[in-house]
Amino acid sequence: LKHLTVLANTPVVIGYTVVLVIFLLFKKKYALASFSTFVMVTANGNNWLLKHIVQRPRPTVPHLVKATGYSFPSGHSAGSMSICLVLIVVVIVLMKKGILKRLLLITLPILPFIIGMSRIYVHVHYPSDVVGGFIEAITFFLLGLLIFRTKITQQKKVRD
Repeated sequence: LKHLTVLANTPVVIGYTVVLVIFLLFKKKYALASFSTFVMVTANGNNWLLKHIVQRPRPTVPHLVKATGYSFPSGHSAGSMSICLVLIVVVIVLMKKGILKRLLLITLPILPFIIGMSRIYVHVHYPSDVVGGFIEAITFFLLGLLIFRTKITQQKKVRD
């Protein structure tokens, strides 16, 4: 678990997002690109804001990885949940039926929970920090769906 936690480091999540948005723009999937950008920017930007409002210290036990800043909510949990939820929508909209699509739709929902558990395992977050990060990501994901659902649905119909 110690090595899995790096999958959701901030620079890594930013990298995933940039590659995804460039791919979507290249494919002329502007609604999906806008949706992806909205979810990732709002969920992760809000994470920084909440950390500085709550100012919860990290657990006092020795950390197994380097972690600075405040504890609540977990940025790794928010980042991994938001990117995986966005990718689930992208997979549903863009991929045709097949084994790869099924595999992604099974794997993507599991990854944030593994990363969240890794943050507890390496002693840099409390369980409530991880749950808070998940709730934060899900909230902005649902808000994004509410805002962009009509345009995303139109893109799916064009593909079908």
